[in-house]
Amino acid sequence: MGFVDLNNGGGPGNSGYGIVPTPIYRHLDTNGDGSGTKNAIGDYSSTAEIFYIQPPAGQIFRLTRMMVLISGKASSVKTDSYGSVPALTNGVQTRVQDDSGTIVDLVDGINVKTNGDWGRVCFDSVIYTSTSNTDSHVRVRWTFEKAGYPIRLVGDRNERLEVVLNDDFTDGGGADALTYNYFHVQGYIENTT
Repeated sequence: MGFVDLNNGGGPGNSGYGIVPTPIYRHLDTNGDGSGTKNAIGDYSSTAEIFYIQPPAGQIFRLTRMMVLISGKASSVKTDSYGSVPALTNGVQTRVQDDSGTIVDLVDGINVKTNGDWGRVCFDSVIYTSTSNTDSHVRVRWTFEKAGYPIRLVGDRNERLEVVLNDDFTDGGGADALTYNYFHVQGYIENTT
């Protein structure tokens, strides 16, 4: 796709966008390349599952934010639950990783275990309750660039943004199982031509 000129050569000083890099709009998934499972609603309590995004060799991703959407049984979505399931035992770990280990732990060792915990790592988190018997939703916007800079992932170094899940999101097959648990990132590919 390459650079896109949204203002016919005019730069930001000409009240236009000028040339912009290739955007990224992708869900974290189990393969890291957009081809794996995206809805994180399984039972990962015995074996952790990692949802991630990783640039291919030769590319660099700049991730500006992550949108999280959690959905479940309306009457069970509370600030002290995770979606509609009870508070998680291990919680959602979010990190920047390479083949040598963790580069940055984005939750500083205190994983997200409840809907309310999202407010600790990102200001924009809201529970949208249903007025009928349909699902209620937790919507989270984690803007990485508000903390200083976008997250930079270098494909040649196998760097990736990971969300590690090691809990049961099915409520043991019960009525409070999650309907959705998506992690969607936005950003751009650096130095796209």
